Amino acid sequence: MRKKFFLFNLILTILLTINSNLVYSEPIESEEGESKENSEGEPYRRLEDVKKELKEERHKVDQQRLDDIRKKEEEKKANEIENGENMPEKTTEEKKQNDNKKENESIPKLIVRLRGKHSTKYLCSYNFTITNENTESELAGSNYDDYKVLLKKSSLKVRPGELINFEFSEKPKKIRAYIWDDEITELEMTRGSIRVPNYDKKIVVGIEGRYKNGKILYAVVLDIRG
Repeated sequence: MRKKFFLFNLILTILLTINSNLVYSEPIESEEGESKENSEGEPYRRLEDVKKELKEERHKVDQQRLDDIRKKEEEKKANEIENGENMPEKTTEEKKQNDNKKENESIPKLIVRLRGKHSTKYLCSYNFTITNENTESELAGSNYDDYKVLLKKSSLKVRPGELINFEFSEKPKKIRAYIWDDEITELEMTRGSIRVPNYDKKIVVGIEGRYKNGKILYAVVLDIRG
């Protein structure tokens, strides 16, 4: 009987010990393991979100660098243009047009006055011969060598005996007028004016102005109607 009681107590003691060990052997989660939150109570960010944010920030930095480089290049170009540096070379055609423009600006214009009206546009053609150190160059506009061709061009309708005044935009040292035909016939000119000859036809009148550096010749067609 005693052996049975002793055996019963031993078994009971062993069971109680095992149960106690099981209870206290369960791991106690720490505060950090109780939830996936940081010290501020916010959930931890996923690794994918962190990588995405870093990628966006890197893109912003690279874009800012590119913008800064472009801005510096634009400022450099603007400074070069302002200082006349690195200007694109003009084409041959542009240079030719600029040269022609300068030449045309240097050509004295003919002013024709008739009955109180005047025009700065020559009526037919001109030829400007420039003399420079024993050399000559010509600047011609609609220049013709044959007066018969000129007779077919625009004409100024006048009457015999009318007074026509010719004046250059730049005053010449000497001015003269003549009829251009098979033979050259000088016309009397007083203070730049001539009287229309007593003809009943078209004639070509040459108006020549002499300058220090050359001479200018305009051809004007008169349609004389008696």
